[in-house]
Amino acid sequence: MADCCRWAGQCARAYEAATESRIWPVLDLVHGDVLPPIGSDVYIPHGRDDDEHLCEVVGYYAWPDLQRRAHLHRVFLRVVYKGTDTQNARLLGMDSIRRADTIPA
Repeated sequence: MADCCRWAGQCARAYEAATESRIWPVLDLVHGDVLPPIGSDVYIPHGRDDDEHLCEVVGYYAWPDLQRRAHLHRVFLRVVYKGTDTQNARLLGMDSIRRADTIPA
């Protein structure tokens, strides 16, 4: 499993480096894609005050499934709070992340 996490991290770093250096263009969004693009704005809930806070997506990472099923992974979104250099991460899924261009539920 450590190899899988290491591989996912290497892929994410290689993708970020390639897109920053424009080795290849960033791919267009696919209909139904649930990953907000790097650089996009999202709102995440904050347990301290129950408010949603505006953040910028700066990356992703994946961890193995809790039941150790090789074909499943937990995907996390890396964010930075807008106007700060404070980083955070959220598990992708349910209602924990809302794209800034959507209407609140």
